[in-house]
Amino acid sequence: MSQQGVQVVSFGPHTADALCALGESLGLRCARIDLAGCTDKKDLLARLGAALEFPDWFGGNWDALYDCLDDLSWLKATGHLIVIENASALRVKSQEDFVTLLDVFEETARSWQARGVTFQVIVSLD
Repeated sequence: MSQQGVQVVSFGPHTADALCALGESLGLRCARIDLAGCTDKKDLLARLGAALEFPDWFGGNWDALYDCLDDLSWLKATGHLIVIENASALRVKSQEDFVTLLDVFEETARSWQARGVTFQVIVSLD
């Protein structure tokens, strides 16, 4: 689990549990985000904000998403693992938003890596 960045995979319903258990055993804070039925940017950003406990200043746009992901100081963790489940609907219905999301995650991972902090995202297509 030492790889930084984003991985897009397909896995079964119990794999997310195992990934989070592994991440937590390594000292990472795991956030699971279920995107079942999510087909647009507004819903996507709301789900991310809720799961990651974004502060009130979160603006609900891509720049604000990056700013929050690049901070995460309110979570008091030594590293982060984000497990996104059921992302296929978003990928099909809003491909541009899906690609932008992956780009934001990759950029954030590079920023955390430069600081020596683990930040990994695993996106599951159902």
